[in-house]
Amino acid sequence: MSDINLLTYRYRAVDAFGKKVEGVLTARTRQEVIDLLYERGCRPMHIEEKTRTAREIGDIDIIPKKVKTKDLTLACRQLATMLRAGLPIDKAMRLLTRMTEHKTLKRALEQVTTRITQGAALSGALKDHESIFPKILVNMTEAGELTGSLDGTLERMANYFEDQNKINNKVKGALIYPIILLCITAAAFVILMVFVIPIFAEMYASSGTDLPAVTQFMIDASNVMASRWYVFLLTGVGIMVGIKTFLSWDKGRHWFDQSKLQMPVIKKPMRQLVTARFTRTLSTLLSSGIQLVGALNSAAETVNNVVIEKAIALTTEDVKAGASLTSQLEKIEYFPVMMTSMMGIGEESGELDVMLEKTASFYDEEAESAIQELTSFIEPIAIVIMGIVVGLVLIAMYMPLFGSYSTMM
Repeated sequence: MSDINLLTYRYRAVDAFGKKVEGVLTARTRQEVIDLLYERGCRPMHIEEKTRTAREIGDIDIIPKKVKTKDLTLACRQLATMLRAGLPIDKAMRLLTRMTEHKTLKRALEQVTTRITQGAALSGALKDHESIFPKILVNMTEAGELTGSLDGTLERMANYFEDQNKINNKVKGALIYPIILLCITAAAFVILMVFVIPIFAEMYASSGTDLPAVTQFMIDASNVMASRWYVFLLTGVGIMVGIKTFLSWDKGRHWFDQSKLQMPVIKKPMRQLVTARFTRTLSTLLSSGIQLVGALNSAAETVNNVVIEKAIALTTEDVKAGASLTSQLEKIEYFPVMMTSMMGIGEESGELDVMLEKTASFYDEEAESAIQELTSFIEPIAIVIMGIVVGLVLIAMYMPLFGSYSTMM
């Protein structure tokens, strides 16, 4: 049965304690909603099909929202718990779909559930939605199905996504204050140019004062911004579109990712973040029984850097030919020596996944410290830029007044 037959129903019912409850359920038929309510110990009183609004249709079908890592974390953990409790995969997926609030993820889970009821494996059903479910989840799920430990694999993936979410939040949290400062600076500059300078311009025009060149320049710039604001807006939009287009090209993305790894100020935290992502992903895959070559391919895709990804791809080809993993990764200049040394110890001892996990934890902490150092470096620069911008505008406006005062003296 196609997933398009899944409908949304509003219901009113009485629970086991005699209390009236109401809500929304997704099911194929009205009878299925009734059965679900009785399973929950509720007696249905009224059930009607809910008509989706245009906004809801747009949210799901036209402009799908991105599924965040924390949503995947919760979904994996809930499904692992239900499977561990002994629920069949099809019933567990139906319950997971109903519990999921994120509309895009809910839609995808509905389609996955339909495929499972038709006889498909979970990994195969997830593979149909590559834009929502990352490749590492598909590969790990497939390994869990083959080994008969799907619940443990999903729990491991929940922990993995949780760790990734923590790293991402730390990066965002560390950079948000400097970004706010720069936004305030831009807003202050616009307010001064559009609202404050015209007051001074009108005052100087009525007094007939000869204006210094810098003051006249600021007044002329203010007039242009006030009368041709749409030009500046279109220019800003054009710059953003141009940057996005440039980064969508292979050469542009390669240049940008390489710059992040080589810029003096940001290369340290960027390299440590890449190292942490790669080692944690590789550790998770190997500990779940994924073969080394397949694990390397999947781990390369999670580093979010095409330069490193291509370098790992070359490494993988050499590993296929029988070369040592450590010796090949040592050729990648962006990976720290400590990481490859730890991997060498892991290869020799037969505990590569354990050493990778320890390495990932170490570089998570190192990356956090490096990001804090970067923030400490950026914050004063942002404050100085704010002071210079606002100060130059105010000085330019007050210069004629200082000149008049000097003449009076």
